[in-house]
Amino acid sequence: APAALQQGDVDSASIKADWVEDLQSKGFTVIKCPYGWNAKLTINHKKAPLNSKEFRQALAYAIDRQALVDVTQRGYGLAGSPGMLPPDSPWYNPAMDSMYPYDPAKARQLLENQGYEPGSNGYYYKNGKRLELEILTQTSYGFKDVGQFVRDALEAVGVKINLVVLEGKTLDAKVGAWDFDLSIYGHGGIYDPSILTKVITVDSFNSARYTANPTLSQLLEDQLTEMDPAARLEIVKQIQQLYAEDLPALTLYYPDWYWAHDGNVDMFYTAGGVASGIPIAINKMAFVG
Repeated sequence: APAALQQGDVDSASIKADWVEDLQSKGFTVIKCPYGWNAKLTINHKKAPLNSKEFRQALAYAIDRQALVDVTQRGYGLAGSPGMLPPDSPWYNPAMDSMYPYDPAKARQLLENQGYEPGSNGYYYKNGKRLELEILTQTSYGFKDVGQFVRDALEAVGVKINLVVLEGKTLDAKVGAWDFDLSIYGHGGIYDPSILTKVITVDSFNSARYTANPTLSQLLEDQLTEMDPAARLEIVKQIQQLYAEDLPALTLYYPDWYWAHDGNVDMFYTAGGVASGIPIAINKMAFVG
């Protein structure tokens, strides 16, 4: 893409973060995508031991989300909020800043509270059985590296992890059928809270499909019809708090995405994304002169 831009073969292109400075120095305009896409640790909260809220919380304490950004994204991104909505969102609940700081000791404590005992090999056991989970990932979006980081983080607190790399459609099918423990996944659309019902309670593989908390489910419905922005903001903050406490999935990071153009076409990111919230700088209005 950078070569095509510089040779004049194309007027605009999506570019990697480490191409930004070079293209800017050559006179190209670079725009940064708002944080509307997140990568998640999807959790099978329907099966033991992952059906325990405390167990899921232990996973969150075990993963240094800022280090994950630094290592797997080379610093180009934001650490994930357990409330899913990104920190730059006007709907963000600042209480999320202090939830699940990296604390491997806390992770171990929560696991031991669940009845797990450390073995001589560094892994946890219960009733003679080793604590072992599988993480599904894919090569798209750099998710293989993310899966490896999460595996190492969980192994460091005593959880044996088997990392399995699959083709995307196979992974989707297994997650959709609840045939998994943990998976690395991503989706966009997190600009406006109206997306939250679709990615928390609705029955689709994009969603956590979590309906065990009736208060959360009711608030998700309430915010869709609340017309007072201030009142809706308070509901959305409560949603983030309850979702983060129950943790049916954990947002790991929001990537930095960029687009460059030569000025012949004035590309821009549409507020709220395109279509269902896709964060891309292509909109038919950009071509209206």
